[in-house]
Amino acid sequence: MFSCWGHQMTIVGSPGCYIRSAWFSSVIDEMQKGAGRLTLLDRIEAHTFLTAFPQSLAVPRSPAEELLLSLLLQRFAGETGIALHSRVHESSRKKSCSFVPCVFLQPFWKVRSIKPVAAFNAWTDAFFRRFDEVHPISVATRAAQAVRRRYEHSWDVLTLSKEVRTTASRLVNGFRREYGMSPRDYLRLVRLVMALERVRHDKIEAVALDLGYRSRKNFARAFKRVAGVTVTDFRTLPTEQLERITDAAQMMLSAPQVTARTRMAWSSSATREVAADRRAHRAKR
Repeated sequence: MFSCWGHQMTIVGSPGCYIRSAWFSSVIDEMQKGAGRLTLLDRIEAHTFLTAFPQSLAVPRSPAEELLLSLLLQRFAGETGIALHSRVHESSRKKSCSFVPCVFLQPFWKVRSIKPVAAFNAWTDAFFRRFDEVHPISVATRAAQAVRRRYEHSWDVLTLSKEVRTTASRLVNGFRREYGMSPRDYLRLVRLVMALERVRHDKIEAVALDLGYRSRKNFARAFKRVAGVTVTDFRTLPTEQLERITDAAQMMLSAPQVTARTRMAWSSSATREVAADRRAHRAKR
């Protein structure tokens, strides 16, 4: 039984075992932000992010908070493992395998004395060690990460294939299978997504020229395919809708084919709201 007073929630009948409301809210907020962040990352970036993630959480000060943190991290790890594994199969021809994500949650309950953060770190190490064995990181994934990190570089297929130590043909085939496009088209997509903020403020002709488009018309067509709305509509959208479209566009960089439905749903919603605003504006005139 719990009772709440002020900023502290006390477990009745257990002196000294309390859960601070502010601490609890902080942990939940960080986990929600972490879950959202993971949707924008590929598996390599996800591993790096999860390794550092526990450091962003507020430190527990009571046995009750420590127990609650362990339970929350266990659920966060379990759902993250399932999501990462499912994403691999969505972009792969292989529909079944021997990898079982929940097996690696054992650190949370196998050793009673283990601290929540230590258990999470043990899960991260064990999960990705086995994950990379069963589902080796593809050359396309490694190449895509190189492009995202250095999108201003003049990449071509030969240079990129040397970067990830593979053949040009294997790289192109892998890219088309996992990302549904060529490395060259992916580079253009990355540059376009990275320029979304510029589109709101800079001259369209300048942005188009910097990204390698020969005309404003070609740029506008490519922009609508990514954002789901025209450049003009994009500039008039409220901040919340802009952030949703930007996040969906960045999700495409991690796994374009997997996240296409999400992007289309979000951008379609934005398009409908723009149309509604225009109708309302005409009605007032």
